[in-house]
Amino acid sequence: KSSDTLLKLSQQWADGYAAKHPDVKLEVTGGPTPAAFAALATKQINVAMTTRAIRYKEAQPCVTAFGQRPTEVKVGVNGVVVYVHPDNPVKVLMYDELEGIYTGKHRNWKQLGGKDAPIAVYGLSTNTAVGELFAEEVLGPKALSSEVHLMTDAELLKAIAYNPDSIGFAPLTQTQEIRPLT
Repeated sequence: KSSDTLLKLSQQWADGYAAKHPDVKLEVTGGPTPAAFAALATKQINVAMTTRAIRYKEAQPCVTAFGQRPTEVKVGVNGVVVYVHPDNPVKVLMYDELEGIYTGKHRNWKQLGGKDAPIAVYGLSTNTAVGELFAEEVLGPKALSSEVHLMTDAELLKAIAYNPDSIGFAPLTQTQEIRPLT
């Protein structure tokens, strides 16, 4: 079981392994990271591929099931990118400006050098690896505004591509429908 963020990579690794070991059958499914750890603890899966380390509360059922904490292998580093619609004239935002957007202080692009339009704010839940990273780096002790629309990576990217007045943070991805801020 793979977290949704790692699903493509997990499938590619499984395909590569299966090509060298045709007698082995691998099935890769996606979902949220906590679900992968829960499936591991109940022995429904053999491998959990996630974007973050296992938390204490997630590891304890695994210790009960296997007699030890799962072995973790770091395969990459997670990152977060802030995206806007390609037609948005704003090219750069500082951390304090991002904090202002995500805490509700800045509600109009005009406050940030853009056009006079309300900001549609999107993000990932702060219980995801990218959400945790964004909260830690940008928000510090402050909380997300209740006006932030929380959604999955795929939904967020589509929403930004559709709405020229939107902003959102998500994992790094390659797409021409949205533009990362610098």
